[in-house]
Amino acid sequence: MAQDTTRRVAVIGAGIMGHSIAQLFAQRGFEVGLFSRRAETLERAQASMRSNLDWLVERGWFSADGIPKVLRRVKLTTDLASAVRGADFVIETVAENLNVKHQVLGELEKHCRPHVVISSNSSSYPVASMASALRRRDRFLVTHFWN
Repeated sequence: MAQDTTRRVAVIGAGIMGHSIAQLFAQRGFEVGLFSRRAETLERAQASMRSNLDWLVERGWFSADGIPKVLRRVKLTTDLASAVRGADFVIETVAENLNVKHQVLGELEKHCRPHVVISSNSSSYPVASMASALRRRDRFLVTHFWN
């Protein structure tokens, strides 16, 4: 994924790994839509991103001046359509439940533009099992981040 053509990504699920994935993309200069069904989860995600960035600063791996910029790049939302609007790459990080993933992937396809790559952070299910929820399976892949 070339950053010169991809400007916005969406992370669907703000839990254990989702908030860190959103933070990583924001650190690299991407605008990020971070979705969760619950506002409380988004509040925890924002606090966790701040804590992660503080930890990086303490070790000299990141500049404290960059923290506000990173946090501003992550747009928190409980509206799925808003999270993916304008995104060129989407990664779902929802619970490891195939029914939930199918539901989310099906919804994502309704809201994403035709060229958008839709991916999953799952490490539990075969790619074909997850992709079966999509009409256009050719735009799906698994991109599991290490926790």
